[in-house]
Amino acid sequence: MFYALDTAEYAATIIKRQVVFIMDNGMEGMLDTYLFETNSLLDQLDEMLVKDEKIGDFSSDDVNEIFRIMHTIKGSSAMMEFGSLASIAHHIEDLFFYIRDKGIDSLDPDHKKELFNLMFRSEDCLRGQVEKVENGEALDTDMDSFASEINQFLKKISGAASDEPETVGRWRRTVFRAGQSDACDQSPR
Repeated sequence: MFYALDTAEYAATIIKRQVVFIMDNGMEGMLDTYLFETNSLLDQLDEMLVKDEKIGDFSSDDVNEIFRIMHTIKGSSAMMEFGSLASIAHHIEDLFFYIRDKGIDSLDPDHKKELFNLMFRSEDCLRGQVEKVENGEALDTDMDSFASEINQFLKKISGAASDEPETVGRWRRTVFRAGQSDACDQSPR
């Protein structure tokens, strides 16, 4: 007999199979390392954001560090096949690649305020996805709306027209795409 699964059930089945595969193949340590490292990086990011928000600015060292954090989360998430985590980290990495290249002082105070809100939302989004991994739940499969918001902010600060394609000069790279539910589309903290 054939049973149709809705998208959420199918995604939950896939993530459970991934976790079982990891555990059955002696890769449980790899998942534990991934979770420990990603949670540590998100804790580090949170401390940095709270400290920087109090003074209303990012230091160049913090811009570089955020870029490195996102690069690491993107790579390790892609390796573990956690596409939603890799996608959002990738877009934030691209944003900070641009900011790092142009300098944080190229952003006006309003853009910096928007950047703080976007970064707190990004952190919440990433933490939510990590929690799902920890609980063996299905990850969100469609991050397009939130990724688009990040891209729109990058276009705004770079002066690119909003009707340009999803690339902004040399600062954009390949866009990750997948599925259909955007849990990271939420209002600022």
